[in-house]
Amino acid sequence: MISKLWTKAKNNWQISLLIVFLIAMIYPYCYLAIHNDSKFYSPDEMANYTFTKEFAENSRLYLDEPLNSQVGNLLVPRRINIINERLVPVSFVGLPIMYGLIAKVFGLGIVPFLTPIIALTTCLLFYHFI
Repeated sequence: MISKLWTKAKNNWQISLLIVFLIAMIYPYCYLAIHNDSKFYSPDEMANYTFTKEFAENSRLYLDEPLNSQVGNLLVPRRINIINERLVPVSFVGLPIMYGLIAKVFGLGIVPFLTPIIALTTCLLFYHFI
């Protein structure tokens, strides 16, 4: 009986320590998002944020760029394609949709923090499954 209680308390202590560690890791993982005001260092990040913002604000996954048609649709940023003179995402389309739905509820300010929070939560779930 005592050994079962000790094991349970030990497991609760380990889980509590893991949760504290994950909460402490939120700041380092979110450092760039906190200090850069929606500046991104990768074209993929910028494309995903742009389409997430568009989906959150207008519920669509395309952008109209009228100047692109004047140059024969030559302006094609990385991870963006042109279909019927509209800019559309090429990379994983589920990410702007999922983040856009979350941004509709919580606002666009949470978008840069979603990936670190989901990654840390996944670590906790992985630990729980093991």
